[in-house]
Amino acid sequence: MLTVREPTLEAIPTEPGKSPFRIKGVAWIDTLARHSELPGGCSAVASLLPTPAHRAYYEQSFLPSGWYDVLPMLFCDAAAARVMGLSLEDSLRQGTRRHAHRVLSGIYRSFVRVLVPSAVAWAIPRLASNYYDFGSVTTERVSVQHVRGTVRGIPEVLAEWYAVTSLEFVLVALELCGCVRPSLDWTTGLAPGEQRPTSREGFALTDLDFDIRWVGTREA
Repeated sequence: MLTVREPTLEAIPTEPGKSPFRIKGVAWIDTLARHSELPGGCSAVASLLPTPAHRAYYEQSFLPSGWYDVLPMLFCDAAAARVMGLSLEDSLRQGTRRHAHRVLSGIYRSFVRVLVPSAVAWAIPRLASNYYDFGSVTTERVSVQHVRGTVRGIPEVLAEWYAVTSLEFVLVALELCGCVRPSLDWTTGLAPGEQRPTSREGFALTDLDFDIRWVGTREA
């Protein structure tokens, strides 16, 4: 099990907006909406960002369908966690769960109600990958209560953050499906003998392997 580490300028030295790893603007808009609910709102978060360039990037107007650098979001979420007085991991988990409940009670409500849990666990990591212009996701149904998968080619500095913000969403979906004790475990690292690029523009790449399990489903 990984722990989400605080981002540093040494680990992420690129100027905001200049990295090759991008996320849909709607994700930035959702992040700002979540931060606006904190004490002091987005201004409090902006005041804790490490450089004026990070503050300017955070305060720009984002278009839902546009593509934007994802790496500054790590610094923004870390600043929001400090405003909340929480660890980065706990803050991300809380924010992801709130967002998941909001989304899955809205446009995707019928999705989690109609599909069996294994289909939900199989599909949601793939759906989440549509928010990013990097990484490729594969999922495999191992049994009626077990799905595993891999996200290939994501920046190492982003892997733990990705695991919480993208995959934690699955746990909420499974809970809404009526599953008992859904769990999610992940590990990172390239498989031995991998013959493909292991870095991109100076950023080390890795794979994220995950296992999703639950008990007490409608399929049992």
